[in-house]
Amino acid sequence: MKLHLKRMSIFKLKATRALSVLAVAALAVSATLLSSIPVRAQAASSVPLQCQVSSQVGTNGISYAIVCSGTIPGGSVALNCQSPNAISDNNGVFTVAGSCSETIALAGANIPVTVSGTGIEINSNNGSITVASGAATVTLDDGLSSATASCSGAALSETLSPLTFNNPGTCSVATSVLGIGTAQITGTGGSTINVTNSPNLVLTINSPSFTVSASLLGLINTSTTCGTSVAINLSQIFPITIPALCSGS
Repeated sequence: MKLHLKRMSIFKLKATRALSVLAVAALAVSATLLSSIPVRAQAASSVPLQCQVSSQVGTNGISYAIVCSGTIPGGSVALNCQSPNAISDNNGVFTVAGSCSETIALAGANIPVTVSGTGIEINSNNGSITVASGAATVTLDDGLSSATASCSGAALSETLSPLTFNNPGTCSVATSVLGIGTAQITGTGGSTINVTNSPNLVLTINSPSFTVSASLLGLINTSTTCGTSVAINLSQIFPITIPALCSGS
């Protein structure tokens, strides 16, 4: 009987160790691209936009649109907004009630951006975009891994060079690695999201506090909290070598 209990204890110990190893693997695989490396904020540079407003009569009445384009360092930006109401122009500052879609081209990488809400202002003089109340989404995808950043709330703003979102509310980033591992990063208390592509496509989220969760094939879930900057480098998939999440926080 004692021998049986001893074997059972050894089995439980080995099982616990195995689960611990799997939990670490879940973090490593599902958050391959996560790194708590502090990233210096880059000063936003002015990006003048060329904008054209148009209207069209349809079955539902008159609809309005604005199309803008501009050149940013290392790429270009194309912006298209639809509005049910007339689009006002105040010395190059356009106000849109509707939704906007953008395509940011950076060194061959096309980055789709969607902005929706009320009181969207496009400043064609410097390329800044603000939303009185609404949401913004930016997606990065290199075929093997992807990252989608979402921000929502009031007083959301975007600058084009570098591509940056500032939000007093909450921003989150969902990542997927080969469809096997996933990670969710949520910043609270104000968040900034920055996208660069020199030399690699990197998305960085900064916030006073984070909640980070990860899973492997949906079997093991691990979560933690920390306060730091998290950088997601889409080009660094293999080998899987990352520092521990939230180290140094």
